[in-house]
Amino acid sequence: MPQTLDLSSYRRYFPSLAQMVDNKQAIYFDNPGGTQVAQQVIDAMVAYFREANANTHGAFITSRGRASRRRDPGHARHAREDR
Repeated sequence: MPQTLDLSSYRRYFPSLAQMVDNKQAIYFDNPGGTQVAQQVIDAMVAYFREANANTHGAFITSRGRASRRRDPGHARHAREDR
C-alpha cells in the first residue's frame, strides 16, 4: 500500500500558507512565475540585506569583509558541483 505524505508538517515552514482569505485558509496554485518561500530562506535574505548587501571585494568594510565572506563559499560550493 502506498504511503501518504502528511503535508501539514511541511506547511509550518512557509508563512504565506498560514494566510486567511475570507476566514478560509488561502490556496496557492503556483507556477514557474512564482512560488512560496520557506521561512529559513526569508530569514537568510533579510540577514543578507541587513548585514552584507554591498559590492564584493571593494574598498569599504561592508564589501571587503561581510559581503565577500557570505558570497564566496556559495561560489566555491557551486564550482565543485559543476564538475
